[in-house]
Amino acid sequence: MVTRAHDIAVLGSCRTILALWKAFGIRRETTINVLQLLIGILENPSTEGTTEMALPPVAAVCALCEMLSGSQCRVAIQELYPRVLLAVLCHLYWVIEQNAPQKMVVYRKDGGPGGKSKTFDPTSCALEVVKLVLLAAAYDGVVVYADQHKCWNLLSCPKVYYIGIIELTSGIVKNCEPAMLHRILNLAKNLLNSLDNHQKILARTFYAQLLWHRSIAETLGQDFLGNLIKWIKEPNLIMKEVGLRGVSNLALHPRQSESLKSLVPLLRDFLKSEVRVTVQAVKALRNIIYHGQGEDIKVVFCSISRQLRPLINDVWASVPRISWEQYGLGLNMNPGS
Repeated sequence: MVTRAHDIAVLGSCRTILALWKAFGIRRETTINVLQLLIGILENPSTEGTTEMALPPVAAVCALCEMLSGSQCRVAIQELYPRVLLAVLCHLYWVIEQNAPQKMVVYRKDGGPGGKSKTFDPTSCALEVVKLVLLAAAYDGVVVYADQHKCWNLLSCPKVYYIGIIELTSGIVKNCEPAMLHRILNLAKNLLNSLDNHQKILARTFYAQLLWHRSIAETLGQDFLGNLIKWIKEPNLIMKEVGLRGVSNLALHPRQSESLKSLVPLLRDFLKSEVRVTVQAVKALRNIIYHGQGEDIKVVFCSISRQLRPLINDVWASVPRISWEQYGLGLNMNPGS
């Protein structure tokens, strides 16, 4: 019996199979049906808790890579975006945790006449599909932003994957129209309490960083603050950091300033937490104070200033090469960065 790795390699390198996948991208209705099938495989991989590199999801990404290599899929992708983007990103998270060897070739792309073919391992193949999806959806600016902020490197490492999602979402906020941001928000909301940890972290990170945009943060009928408070009270450090990031983003918008002042006592408790959590707590306090309105904001500042000074000195001593603007503690820093 052939191994799973061998099966995947065959699916990703057999020109007959790849030609068939590319042909599926020619007719709109057929393309949409096939894309929905592949997305379904990625959304329900049945790989939670397994350590074996599962065949169907990886093969599905190889198929997507081939279909998206042509221009015929553009209309279909625009109809299924952002669902396909989140599905591939969630698959990527699972793949990088498997620590598959880079020599494990799952897909080979022709280099054209006279050109050399390019090989992809499971991680690089998933990253390639993320880029192709964004380009097919006509969001070239997001890809450029991701390149500039080393997003692909972050997304390739399990420990900082969520930071890569923050950077990618920042690029989306900067380059996508508000209607698309709301579509992403509605999709993420359905996964906030997913039993799949990959989906949950992905959705919550998108949710928190989308609050950088005013049209999202000021959406009526949404309990953004309630969700964020729940997350920062969870024991998981990533959840705390993501929740605090969301609070920091909410504080950028004037309509939120009153409700956020009441959070100051809770945020002060995080000033003695892990460094990465403490930094996000300081950012949140900074934004509440800097963007808050009314005389009572001075009282808020005075109540925490003595506690912040030794903390800032400690952080400065431990990271002397990082300026306050880079670290995100300066009051003159651009909102949401």
